[in-house]
Amino acid sequence: MNDKKRLILDTAIKCFANKGYHATSIQEIADTAGIAKGSLYFYFKSKEHLLISIFEHGFTEFMTKMQAIAGDSDIEPRERLIRLTEVQFEQFVENHDFIMMLFKEHALHINEDMKQFLFGLRAQTIETYRSHILAIYGEEARPYMLDGASLFSGLNHEYSQYVLFAPESLDFRKLAEFLADRLDDVMFSMIAKRPEPILSEAKIEQFAEKAKMFSFKKARTVYDEISLLRKLIEGLQLESAQREDLLSSIQVLEAEFDKPNPQKVIVKGMLAVLKSCKEKEIRQVLQHIEAYL
Repeated sequence: MNDKKRLILDTAIKCFANKGYHATSIQEIADTAGIAKGSLYFYFKSKEHLLISIFEHGFTEFMTKMQAIAGDSDIEPRERLIRLTEVQFEQFVENHDFIMMLFKEHALHINEDMKQFLFGLRAQTIETYRSHILAIYGEEARPYMLDGASLFSGLNHEYSQYVLFAPESLDFRKLAEFLADRLDDVMFSMIAKRPEPILSEAKIEQFAEKAKMFSFKKARTVYDEISLLRKLIEGLQLESAQREDLLSSIQVLEAEFDKPNPQKVIVKGMLAVLKSCKEKEIRQVLQHIEAYL
């Protein structure tokens, strides 16, 4: 990720955390970042696309760290679960603005892509807890894995709010150990009393299967359009001089859109050169690029 794109993401997170997603405009984000609005649109087609990119980037980093711990077979399962919980709290503090953004205005319910993404994240979390519960408590715990995972997730969520708003008052290691002890209480009680499970293993399989379907339908940016245009032209059978002219025009387009205020005259001039290509797909891409002016 280049520096400007990262700047836009970080600035948007702060703005959304302070004012909420709906109350923040693209212009405010651009002004706060010290860039032109057009430059922001070079990387993100819309405010919604920007929000989705924030989620994708933030949770990808978070899950990468969590999965590294979850997959460490050198650590015994109970200690691994404690460490997972401790790192989760540490990540909350390190990414305070991002987490605060999640609390604002229920911004998570923007569209179906966002709901699907969060559904998938939830499934991954429950699956991680479930596998650790089975490893810690053995086969007797199998009927109660999902109930135990859901209860443990709920405890973590509730205490995460204290971590977020008053981290200096809590010892994350002690808190993680405390929550693991409470999981002991819950699991040993269910194993001993053998109540009928509320959530069955069949349900978690169904839940996990649905989660596999989640994906982001990323909105295209002018940068994506220009990249596609280059690939299409490189795939054409052209004379070397014409190919060089067309690729040079694309290079000028990229350079112009990377400026805070792209010059329309220059962009239109390059598009005019590129319109010498009559292929339908290329003409469509050129129309998309022209729409950014």
